[in-house]
Amino acid sequence: MEFLEWFMRLESGVNPEDEIQYKGTVVIGTVYQDVHSIGKDLAKTLLENYGYRVIDLGVQVPLEKFIETAEKENADAIGTSALLVQTSNHMITIANMLKEKSYSIPILVGGAPVNSRHAGYVAMHGQSDTKNILNNIFYCQSGMDGVNVMNRLQEKKNLDSFFEENKGTLLNEYKRAKGMKEKQDELLSTLPRRVVGFKKHEVPRDGYGLHKVEFKLQKLESNLDSKSLFSLNWKFGKQSSWKDKSVDLDQLKRLKKEWIEKAESNSWITPRARFILLPAQSEGDDVILYHPEDTEKELARICFSVCLGKGQKDIFSIAQYVLPKSSGQMDAMGLQITTAGNESDKAILQFKKENDSESALYLQGLCDRVAEDLAEYIHNLIRLRAGYK
Repeated sequence: MEFLEWFMRLESGVNPEDEIQYKGTVVIGTVYQDVHSIGKDLAKTLLENYGYRVIDLGVQVPLEKFIETAEKENADAIGTSALLVQTSNHMITIANMLKEKSYSIPILVGGAPVNSRHAGYVAMHGQSDTKNILNNIFYCQSGMDGVNVMNRLQEKKNLDSFFEENKGTLLNEYKRAKGMKEKQDELLSTLPRRVVGFKKHEVPRDGYGLHKVEFKLQKLESNLDSKSLFSLNWKFGKQSSWKDKSVDLDQLKRLKKEWIEKAESNSWITPRARFILLPAQSEGDDVILYHPEDTEKELARICFSVCLGKGQKDIFSIAQYVLPKSSGQMDAMGLQITTAGNESDKAILQFKKENDSESALYLQGLCDRVAEDLAEYIHNLIRLRAGYK
């Protein structure tokens, strides 16, 4: 990457050794409680390649750090990323914190669960009166959208109309989202509850307690979803587009084998899991979890949301599929957690320091794939331990 940047500057007629004249400064990061970084890293690379100084705060960034860094560095914008629905709501808090500080700075929002409707909620920053909607929240579906927004902001031409147009879009999206929510709330309050029967329900007789699982990566190789690894995690897209990217299936299979061997030999990825099967009963929309050796001892409660059924014909919650406490019978629930290990973070960080963004992407993508596919493997293992075929 460093060589390419040097070459590109030379080709454009700029002395590579001259001090870089940045178009502007952007502070970016993945919000607090979210560890995902691939989208953020791609946005960073694009912004840097288009002439912006990017201050990358990393992942799980405390909300106040976005603001403190932007003030300290005199940034032109803040970029926030999230991959989880729950963590994406932190963007609303950031917008509110900025408003309370009377600090006006554009906020770029993006990530898998983020859409234009969510951007509308961010612009409302927790307020109910649409007169208070902000005009400087920009939804970026892709890293290139972030570049385009920054370029438009840095042009400094007709910014008032640009912000006003963006405000109109945000307002329309917020109203659309609010209308959808109001309709959903009405359905949730009027539709009948789903009737769940337990005639054919079999309660697990075995497999209770805590179980630890550790793998060699190569043992898990056959369980990895190669299609998702290539198209999503490694960003090669649909197979129909591979020819344009000068890759084919055999090349990607070799690349997968190469990175599995690298990760194994360097101990970058160490697949691990913990799972537990606990006695359980439902009470309303809660599931009560009991100690496996003392079912009088309540360990925890999980509260499940009420959801719309398929075709919007009824409503239900997951708790309805667990035997109720009133039945006097004990059911069971499995819990699991999977990881690709913690050594990969160090290696990925080192790749980034060396400007080897390609290796960082391949290792990060493989880690994410391992954790996700291991989760499916463990789910099936729990079912086997519980006696289900």
